[in-house]
Amino acid sequence: MNKPEEFALKLERVERYLADHDLDGVILARSDNFAWLGCGANNVVNSAQETGVGALVVRPGRVTLRASNIETERLVTEELSGLDISDIELFPWHEPARREAIVVHLAEGSSFAADDASAGLPPLPDDFVRLRYELTEAEIERYRGLGADAAR
Repeated sequence: MNKPEEFALKLERVERYLADHDLDGVILARSDNFAWLGCGANNVVNSAQETGVGALVVRPGRVTLRASNIETERLVTEELSGLDISDIELFPWHEPARREAIVVHLAEGSSFAADDASAGLPPLPDDFVRLRYELTEAEIERYRGLGADAAR
């Protein structure tokens, strides 16, 4: 299973979750959720923070990357390369209010949840983590490689 196939499988899980929870979209900015959906992608610059410099905004049939202007290129070329990202919404790194304005714009008139309390949106339900319980083939292979490295 390659990275684009893994991403597509995970998007199917998220879209099914959206339908089951009557949500139009979710914002995934926490490093654990971003890494899971991004197939190992890292959105963290400051490891002391729970959220990173980029977020994946998932709506049925569409994934938007929301990121600071100084981290977008790194996220797209190094972390999310090969994944089907529909749009990119930039905000100036020094204007966090603009980051929130993007969320408000994307979620306007819709039922959204966020894993980081973006723009006062309702929190992502606790059961979202269950989407990560069943590992994909690619995740199993990565764990096997990690285990082999640790054994050596």
